[in-house]
Amino acid sequence: MMNTQAMKNAENFAKTILNMPLAAQDRAWKALEAVMTAEELEVAKKYVGIFHLMTDRNFYETVREEIGEQIWSETHAAS
Repeated sequence: MMNTQAMKNAENFAKTILNMPLAAQDRAWKALEAVMTAEELEVAKKYVGIFHLMTDRNFYETVREEIGEQIWSETHAAS
């Protein structure tokens, strides 16, 4: 399990990448190829993607609405 400081560092890394323009993101990932293994780079990209989804308001609202509808349907189908 990651410690608190490692999680903060990972979050800051994701925020930094996501705040860059797309062209700069591409250059950053390319530069990281020199210091990370292919597996590490893949994990980093997945983490940034997951962080983006979990902090994106539109994604959150869509998931919340879908789960709410599913719970409502399941609850009322049993009646």
